Amino acid sequence: MSIRVTCRGCGTEVDSSECDRQVRCGACQVKASIAVELAEYRRLWAKRTRYLRAGASIAGCDRQLGRLAKRIAGKVHQRLLNARQAAEVLNEELSRARQRADTADGRILVPRQGQEVIGSGARA
Repeated sequence: MSIRVTCRGCGTEVDSSECDRQVRCGACQVKASIAVELAEYRRLWAKRTRYLRAGASIAGCDRQLGRLAKRIAGKVHQRLLNARQAAEVLNEELSRARQRADTADGRILVPRQGQEVIGSGARA
């Protein structure tokens, strides 16, 4: 019989054998291990979006994003042995990184004259 504990990262109930010393489930352990790479992925995605808006070539950005995604996938698959779960976590995290890069949360906002910064965005 195994003991069920609540993950401190996401709040789901998991077996204590699946947790690390910080009482995080496997998915939260993976997210912590790829946090630096995801930040880089967000930065590159925002750069790709800026280049796309400016009409510049995005081929170089796409190559960089592809290499980085493969590196992230390797780390995820090392941590999660279940290939289906690893793919789900990978796709979810990359999608979340792209969405965050496309919103104000992923950009540096510089208020224009006459605007004041309120919360996470600038308003007139």
